[in-house]
Formats: sequence, C-alpha cells, structure tokens
Amino acid sequence: MEFLKGGYNMINKQELIRELTKFNIWDEGVRVRHLKRGTEYYVYDIVSNATNDRDGEVLVTYSGEDGKTWAREINEFCDGRFEIIK
Repeated sequence: MEFLKGGYNMINKQELIRELTKFNIWDEGVRVRHLKRGTEYYVYDIVSNATNDRDGEVLVTYSGEDGKTWAREINEFCDGRFEIIK
C-alpha cells in the first residue's frame, strides 16, 4: 500500500480513500499515528460535512483507544500530521 506521497509524511488522499473502500463496518479500518503526540487511531471512513457553512467538505473520521471519535478535514488530515502504520 503506497500511502505516502512525496515530501514529509504526506498521505496520498486517493490511496487512503481506495484502502478504506476495502473495509466494511466490522473491520478496524486503517491504523495511523499522530506524529506530534504519538497516539494511534483507526481511520474508519471518509464523509461529507452537511453543515450550512461547509456543506460538502470532505472529512476523515477516526477513533482513538480512548473510544472518542473525531472528524478532521481531509486536507488537514493528509498534511503530514499523521502517518500510516503498516
């Protein structure tokens, strides 16, 4: 799986989306690590924001070991803050 795209730890968005389409609701998802904190998360899905101000914005949903689920704009998620754990 080639997730990294040139530069420092940038995740290739299209490859991340392709990998996520291989999973179903019962799978764990793609494992990533936040580089600054070192915490690990599972990426579960790519979703569209439905709020008035940001309708259609693409978000990555991911969960940590603490059970909290987060959503982050895909460009921010793939800008080098996270790395794929193989």
